[in-house]
Amino acid sequence: MMARATNIVAFVAIAIIIIAIVLSLTLTLTSSNTTVHKQELSNSNDDEVVSVLPSTPYSSPIQSLPPSSIASTHHVASHPPSVIDTLTLMPFTPSPSSIADSAINQTAFQVEEELSVLNTIEYNSRFEVGASKKGGGGYDGIQGFECYRTVKSTNQTVDDLIKIYPNLTSKIILDYPTAEHGLHLYVLVITNKEFNPNVVNPSFGKKGKMLATAGIHARELTTGETLTRFAEYLLQNYGADPEVTWVLDYTEIHLILHANPDGRIYIESVGGMWKKNRNNATNCNHRRFGVDNNRNFPFKWGGCIATDESRCSTSDDCSSVVYRGKYRRSEQETKAILDYALSIFPASQRNETVQKAEVDADTPFSDTNEGIYLDLHSHGSDIGWPWGYKNVRSPNDDGLGSLGRKFASFNGYSLWAPEMSNRVYGFDGSAIDTLYGWLGVSSFFFELGTSFFQPCEEYADVVNEIFPPLLYAAKNAKRPLFTSRGPDIIRISLKGNIVTTTASDSVRLYHADDGGRLFQTGSQNVKSIEVFLDCHPYSGAECLPAATKIASLPKNTKTVSLRLKAFEDGEHALYVQATDTDNYTGPITTHRFVI
Repeated sequence: MMARATNIVAFVAIAIIIIAIVLSLTLTLTSSNTTVHKQELSNSNDDEVVSVLPSTPYSSPIQSLPPSSIASTHHVASHPPSVIDTLTLMPFTPSPSSIADSAINQTAFQVEEELSVLNTIEYNSRFEVGASKKGGGGYDGIQGFECYRTVKSTNQTVDDLIKIYPNLTSKIILDYPTAEHGLHLYVLVITNKEFNPNVVNPSFGKKGKMLATAGIHARELTTGETLTRFAEYLLQNYGADPEVTWVLDYTEIHLILHANPDGRIYIESVGGMWKKNRNNATNCNHRRFGVDNNRNFPFKWGGCIATDESRCSTSDDCSSVVYRGKYRRSEQETKAILDYALSIFPASQRNETVQKAEVDADTPFSDTNEGIYLDLHSHGSDIGWPWGYKNVRSPNDDGLGSLGRKFASFNGYSLWAPEMSNRVYGFDGSAIDTLYGWLGVSSFFFELGTSFFQPCEEYADVVNEIFPPLLYAAKNAKRPLFTSRGPDIIRISLKGNIVTTTASDSVRLYHADDGGRLFQTGSQNVKSIEVFLDCHPYSGAECLPAATKIASLPKNTKTVSLRLKAFEDGEHALYVQATDTDNYTGPITTHRFVI
């Protein structure tokens, strides 16, 4: 019996020794970054790792504007955001990276995070829409639809935002007072006014520009409110969200929140389904007077080409809801919007006159053309782009079609575009045809939601559907016809000092409306991926990649790992971009972390 007990004790002792040896080996491996990283790399990709630069702490171009904690990590959730209260949109608090102290190696960087840009962003609203202004903190909404601010409340919101964020906002009053109330359209401009990229990088030129309009049709309630909340989102997240921060450093966002204030005020006071403006200069002998401003722009005004497959939604009858006006650009709202667009987008890239533009409609613009224009409408859950006046693809459809499909990848919207099955009708004299056909600006319209008067309990869905493509549009505003054809960064993860990232030319281009066919710009292969640490690629020649991967076996979708040198303590930002075998470089994706 005693011998048996002795054997048991010996066995236990041997087991303890074995466990100790295993633990020792495990700790040794954990403390040896090189060994672990080599094993991860051998399992994750087939290319060599190239590291170039050591890290330094992240430094924003502007240090005086931290509207919220700048030492935080934006992490896009790997699950759909929770339902947002339609009257009070719940605040988004960025969660810091999880930093694990290591008893083995106090300098070991133990962050393990993932950014998935396929998911929607989370939305943060400062204001409690629907509460009485007298109650403090809120703004008046439309009776019965309190989640949508009135024109007056929207104006007050803009004035308040300018007071709160003076270094990020400007308000520009446009000419041409409206017919009924003598109101002037205005533009809310959002950008980091204290940072000029042309100073640090003269070759960059001026900031990219995105112009967006809402409410050109009075009864489409969601549009003006959505742009207003997008403005709030950008301002509240500058300095906290790395994507928003770099976008506002290098891009100007120009928002016309109510492009038809007379019509919208009529809806607010009377109700009904009023669509057009309130101008009755033609003495229309009908209760439904006014002009559809989105049929009054000059390019191909009255020039819609009907086919057996596509009717034309335009009319010279003043009682029609799609009355295009007595002559092109007859309306004050149309003049104001177009004159402003002409003032901000480069003159060098446009046709000299609208007449010449109509003649040259089949001639493509350069891939280096700048600027994006978005026209928000409702409803239908659609995204569209030129041409509107004819059911034929534009000469830049590779770029426009690519960008439109990438917008839709965030929300599943249908494609209302030339030669697509969801193109219900054609239209002439539109804003998108004019800004693309004459000014050479990449132009799109969005049909938000499922109703002109979207119920407030459903409005949060509209916000979550549209904000990601709006931010994506801003990221591409500098050269949209070029970057839209390049690879997207689909995933970024960090483990130790290894960055693993997935780039793809095709993931964002698959769409059900293409019937299983991949849009042509998705056929290229990813050739290289660059990671910049704590400096933006747009910032000039001194900003060199911290690591570059040249794919030995280019693929349509490529996952690679890149090793960075040791990190200093503090906050850091990664800027990642990829180039394909046709030499198109896609948009930059950013991720911030803290050690």
